[in-house]
Amino acid sequence: MVAKAASADAERRKYYFTNTFICGVATFAYFAMLSGQGWTAIAGCRQFFYARYVDWLITTPLLILDLGLVSCQDFVTIAAVVGADSMIPPLANLEERDVSRSAAAAEPGGTAGGGGG
Repeated sequence: MVAKAASADAERRKYYFTNTFICGVATFAYFAMLSGQGWTAIAGCRQFFYARYVDWLITTPLLILDLGLVSCQDFVTIAAVVGADSMIPPLANLEERDVSRSAAAAEPGGTAGGGGG
């Protein structure tokens, strides 16, 4: 993709580079998880893959930027959506670290996430 970006005109080059960065960051994050890095133990026994959230924090704004550029949106609209999206990885991180859900699931008859009817 980088070779295509080098030979593309200036208008299309930004799309190639944005997509290259998205794929590159995701590749490194998922390779880190695959190779046993990018995680830590929480609550004594649960694996918490923080590399996933670092990946999301970097790649989702780039994905929104790419979609905004393709759809010819103005900078303010793209920035507003990126700002709203930037709350998702930290909130998902908090949800993943919630050990009360793990404790409920470990109990006999317990259900993670509630609503186990």
